[in-house]
Amino acid sequence: MRSNSEPVTLGDIYPDFQATCGPILLRVPTSDDIVMLTNHVYQGLGLDDETHLGEWYLENNRVQTGRNTMAYHYGAWHDLDLVGAQLPFTVLVDGKVVGCQGLSVSAGPYGMVKEFSTGSWLVPDARGVGLGTAARHAMLHVAFAGFHAHKVRSKATVGNISSQRVSEKTGYHLDGTTNIIVHNQNVTLDRYIITRTMWRNSSRPTTILEGADTILPHLLGFPQQF
Repeated sequence: MRSNSEPVTLGDIYPDFQATCGPILLRVPTSDDIVMLTNHVYQGLGLDDETHLGEWYLENNRVQTGRNTMAYHYGAWHDLDLVGAQLPFTVLVDGKVVGCQGLSVSAGPYGMVKEFSTGSWLVPDARGVGLGTAARHAMLHVAFAGFHAHKVRSKATVGNISSQRVSEKTGYHLDGTTNIIVHNQNVTLDRYIITRTMWRNSSRPTTILEGADTILPHLLGFPQQF
């Protein structure tokens, strides 16, 4: 039984909002999911997946990294403003939390530009078997079919072949490069983009989205009609 003092997430309130693509289940994280994600990060799982997840995510202090992870996931779903919102979703396989697939508002306000960026990580045991591709397909379905996005962008470190392949398999096109500073080092990223038209015309597996109508009014200040 949940105590009165325990934080509650939108995933606890709206457990029916989820997207299924093959073996992948994508959902708004529950409190239990956030604990599992924090535990994975505390153990160092996922930290080498994409260097552009943010400098706080690459801290050497495991305790602080775990705290930052938990604060990020709770804060993201409790601070849904129109500009700069972060929407991290839990990735599950057979009921097990294996990673995170997120949407962030890449330009705002969202109601005007309808553009997201994606980011993700999976635990090592879940990599290399197509789960990352399935999770991205599910996330794109949430973005385009659920949130009515016009564009979705992604970035991958130059040389991160697995991340680049996921973007290519899910219909993104290369859109130049950009640079960021991580731990005082200049890191070059490949930029990818997929538009709503590109997504509609792409070959993609079936994704089932459930419960969107109950949660959309609570996200990003969405109007009742698009």
